[in-house]
Amino acid sequence: MNEEWTKDDVQRWLTDYPLPPDFVWRGKKVEPSHRTLKGGFGKWLRETPYHQGLFEEICQLIRNMRPGQAMPSPRELARLLTDRPQPAQLPIADAGESPFG
Repeated sequence: MNEEWTKDDVQRWLTDYPLPPDFVWRGKKVEPSHRTLKGGFGKWLRETPYHQGLFEEICQLIRNMRPGQAMPSPRELARLLTDRPQPAQLPIADAGESPFG
């Protein structure tokens, strides 16, 4: 396991190797609205409210890699993220309705 990777390490790595611009996660395209990002792609992904949990998923994937295992390419990382089971999400109820009946 690569438990020595910190969130800052993952952030720097994602800035150097961002996800492909056509990557979709949980039904949303993962692409910043601006091409130039202060702090880079990794910082944006770590702080954006639009893809909550994605940065943490990437951190977990990297920490679970075997020591000495080659880092995935951006396309391989996208495939790994797509192949992982997604947690179930409750539907958003209309005001005044309970999703539990």
